Amino acid sequence: MKTLAERAYEHTAALAAGIGPRPAGSPAEAAAFDRIAEKLAAWGYTLERTPVPFAPPARLGPTLLLSILLALLLMASGWLVQLFPPAVISMPLLLALRPGLARWLRRHMPRTRQSQNVWACKDRRDGPRLILCAHVDSGQASVFTAPFWLQLRRQRTFILQRAAIALAALAITGWVGLPLPAWLLTAAQITGLALGLGWLALELAEAAGPQQAAPGAYDNASGVGVLLALAEELADRPAEKLNVEFLFTGAEETGLHGAEAAARSLSPAPDLAVLNLDMVGAGDGLAYVIRDGVINPRPTDPALNKLILQADPQVQDIWYTQRSSDYLPFLERGIRAASLQSVGSEAAELAYHTHRDTLAVIEQEALGRAAQTVWTLIQSGY
Repeated sequence: MKTLAERAYEHTAALAAGIGPRPAGSPAEAAAFDRIAEKLAAWGYTLERTPVPFAPPARLGPTLLLSILLALLLMASGWLVQLFPPAVISMPLLLALRPGLARWLRRHMPRTRQSQNVWACKDRRDGPRLILCAHVDSGQASVFTAPFWLQLRRQRTFILQRAAIALAALAITGWVGLPLPAWLLTAAQITGLALGLGWLALELAEAAGPQQAAPGAYDNASGVGVLLALAEELADRPAEKLNVEFLFTGAEETGLHGAEAAARSLSPAPDLAVLNLDMVGAGDGLAYVIRDGVINPRPTDPALNKLILQADPQVQDIWYTQRSSDYLPFLERGIRAASLQSVGSEAAELAYHTHRDTLAVIEQEALGRAAQTVWTLIQSGY
């Protein structure tokens, strides 16, 4: 009999290698949903497929526009240190707000395309309800492939934020009347100009390059694979303490549209919780998302996180400052939610939203650890 890890790997391979890139609303995404529905129906689950309207990504979208504006501000910051300090002082805050603001803008753009969600459940009994969630679509692939550029792409926010903080400190120093040496102002001008130009060049190269989807093995065929392995196991061995349901979402990469549609159909309740699995297929560690965002961060559900730690005491915590995932729309609706992600794989992190995100980065042991952690949580109940 196959283990949870072996089953999860087979399902992950079927999506990542068998179907491949799955941009939201594409025939490939639809084929992935068809395969998921076919498997679930064969295991005796009752299915519900619901449409998900979404706003398709655009070359000149809100994320790019915000990045261009901030890059131009950074380029001018060395001169604005003395000419208009408040603009420079605001830069660290603006950089911190950029991901959330871009996500909010994407979710409020016209929804002219359609994806779908697939719900699956068995006969519901009285008792707590746990929804296991994973997104099916894959994100847009970066135009960069060389390791140096991928590392720079990965670290750019860290670099830009530190530079912005240093420039803001200079602006505050001058604003309160302390003298700034000429050489320091010149260095600030050169630094701001160089970093702003570099950031602008990276953003424009991404926008001008081929708009292709990543294969999406790690992000997020791995989460789907683990959920299907658990669904197959639960079909033969139903949970005694929980009503376990499965939610496979579409259009996550376009702005969490699938999870948003699912969250709107639910009402908060003490006995309802959502556990999201996203990027759980590589690395020697497993982490739960403890909070989302930098300014007024939104915490995930403490009680559900405690159950995750009880299921696997070695699980780490991670703070999402730039990314987000399908747990967020549920939290915004007041619904208890948490999220799991694998950690510890440099190859998988570099492969994020690139053509390198293939089955080659997937580790069966990581899939098995995620699956076993969720299985233990299901058996313990809450």
